[in-house]
Amino acid sequence: MNTDYLSASFADWSDRNITSLAIIGAGWHGLPLAVKLAGSGVTVKASTTSPSKIPVIALGGVIPYLADVNVSESEDWGALMRVDALVVTVPPSVLSPGLKNLLRRIESSPVRRIVYISSTAVYPDEPGVYSEGMAVHRVSKHSGINLLALEDAFRSLNDRAVSVLRFGGLFGPNRHPSGFFSTGRTIPDPDGNVNMLTLEDAVNAVICVLVRSAGGDVYNVCSPGTTSRKDFYSLAFSQAGLELPPFGESRGNSRIIDSSAIVDKLGFEFRYASVLEALRKM
Repeated sequence: MNTDYLSASFADWSDRNITSLAIIGAGWHGLPLAVKLAGSGVTVKASTTSPSKIPVIALGGVIPYLADVNVSESEDWGALMRVDALVVTVPPSVLSPGLKNLLRRIESSPVRRIVYISSTAVYPDEPGVYSEGMAVHRVSKHSGINLLALEDAFRSLNDRAVSVLRFGGLFGPNRHPSGFFSTGRTIPDPDGNVNMLTLEDAVNAVICVLVRSAGGDVYNVCSPGTTSRKDFYSLAFSQAGLELPPFGESRGNSRIIDSSAIVDKLGFEFRYASVLEALRKM
């Protein structure tokens, strides 16, 4: 396959029964995704909790709505949810408290296609190679939330075709990896693998799934290849002209997220062969 999913026309979207979409969470990932989708001719709506972002969203050809998943009543929600498809790209710490509100709105809406953005934190924090069937119910040390339970909530929706994308750590414009470790922190497990994903690939993966998948699936999305934390962060801090923090103790093995399924089944193509290549071109 090739990347023709990135040049989908209005007719292509219509063939998928998608002529309108809503992005819940027009943030660092959601906004560029919304703008790119709007460029294909499909009607795109996007939510934000910040009034100052309304004109920014509108500049991209996207219809903005002021809507908060944690607010049970909002006039904007009704109009926002009158779409064929929904992409939920809200941090779990924000989504979890308002999950019941959002699910109730979905159930009373015409939405039939959903893509939920999850995280590779559903896998154990232990060495190994993890494919999609190896997720476990556990509380994430970063968010304090059971991320697999959030996925299950979306997959349990009746009469909806749901795809789940498990993203690695995101980096790209205005999110350089040199900013991930504050002063005084050590970089753990220097020989361990970094499971990261560029913003460009995060946007393109959602489009690929919307165009080529009928739903009912789960995909890992991490940049291909293996790169040690030592190599990755050494380059990142060198690029930024900053002092490299000390490295912690090596665990001797690595935790690797296998993202071959989205490539093999949907023909997704990563923009860069490795995170180091992506970092060098930032």
